[in-house]
Amino acid sequence: METCQLDLQGIQLQVCDCPGENTACPRDDSTSAIILGKRHQFCTPVELNICEEGDVASEVFQNFRQEFFCVCPEHTRPRSAVRRHDQTTVQYTCETPTACPAEGLCAVREHGQTADGQLTSTFRTLCDCPERAVCRMMEESVIVKGRQEEHGYCVE
Repeated sequence: METCQLDLQGIQLQVCDCPGENTACPRDDSTSAIILGKRHQFCTPVELNICEEGDVASEVFQNFRQEFFCVCPEHTRPRSAVRRHDQTTVQYTCETPTACPAEGLCAVREHGQTADGQLTSTFRTLCDCPERAVCRMMEESVIVKGRQEEHGYCVE
């Protein structure tokens, strides 16, 4: 199922038109779902199964389009796992979170460009920080394989 509208902190972002005569994204509870705290609107009633661990739950395309295949069960969460060949599509799989070491690396944000010059940005959570700690992105960045990376570390 492809998201036609996304609610980002109260801002309604229409990401595609629905097929048919009336292309507006419906605002009906039967066509919406709250996934990871964000309301997603769909063109048709929501029918998503629960994923198995390791299943691809969703794909996010560079233009904010997001397609859902299933919803991760409560004990798991989606993690950025596979970048497709075009580097503008990221697949998210359901994985059980792991614990970060105290003051350890917890996240990576990557910035780069596709072969045709389009900018890309990906954020990956690597693990969960210990209790009373948060994952804070550091201001300095490094270049890895031609991509700019910013690292996040667990801090209290």
